[in-house]
Amino acid sequence: MVLKDIFLAVLVMLIWGTNFVAIKLSLVSFPPFLQLALRFVFACFPLIFFTKKPNCSISLIFKFSFLVWICQLSGIAFGLYLGMPAVLCSLLMQSQTIFTVMLSVIFFYYRPKKLEIIGIALAFVGLSIIAFHGRGQFSWVTFFLVLFAAFTVAIGNLLFKNQTQKIDMFSLIIWSCLIPPIPMFATSFILDGWETICLACVTFKWPSFLAILYSSIFATILATTSYTYLLKKYEPATIVPFTMLTPIFGTLSSIVILQERLTKECLIAAIFIIVGLFINQFARKTAKQELLISEKEISLKQAA
Repeated sequence: MVLKDIFLAVLVMLIWGTNFVAIKLSLVSFPPFLQLALRFVFACFPLIFFTKKPNCSISLIFKFSFLVWICQLSGIAFGLYLGMPAVLCSLLMQSQTIFTVMLSVIFFYYRPKKLEIIGIALAFVGLSIIAFHGRGQFSWVTFFLVLFAAFTVAIGNLLFKNQTQKIDMFSLIIWSCLIPPIPMFATSFILDGWETICLACVTFKWPSFLAILYSSIFATILATTSYTYLLKKYEPATIVPFTMLTPIFGTLSSIVILQERLTKECLIAAIFIIVGLFINQFARKTAKQELLISEKEISLKQAA
């Protein structure tokens, strides 16, 4: 990787990590579904008027929007709104790796390497520690809301793995952001009421509003587009390991900006999760390299 792309990959993870803090700050003034509605309004307008429809079916746009935006971010936002600390949310979202491997094994008959299984097991131990020793900081409802968000990411990873290779991701992101505002506004109206929505829009605090803009412009558009650009330019085994920086940036920014604290048990859990993710990604990269070497050997034998 060239230096500018390494910097871009780190910047993407920094944006995604700090976005947990941004969501938490925006929820100070806005209820969760109103916050999401505004986030996607700012993400798609006015850019959608200058962006061509992506070269894919309408159904793919709806699927992408439903899984990646509506399901995932509803789980995160509602979980944070109900009390899940941002520092733990960023760690729990890493369970997407476990879910991705599990779904791959069940539906695609994927056979993980021993080292990959060890990494998954360590991450699972870390998540279990958070579940049973971090209970004083959150409820089971918030815990499973975040796990639901991570699960939808795993489904998206597998569902869109081969469908978005030749699609202009910037166009897909902008057009898919057009869908969530209506159901999000409707859900907020049902759960919060018109008075709460109007009051939030009139009495909001500027840090909350700026946090929504941060989520819209930086986390939704810039970071996601940049990440897909890197995935198309390099092998996934080269780019995906950078995602291990996301929980690190999320943890540090939550501690520094929100003054949240990790208990001794949760700190140990964080170490288990990050080390487990590192081993998992290292195992995948090694497996990819072994596959390339074997393919080269086969081609050489055929040439001989």
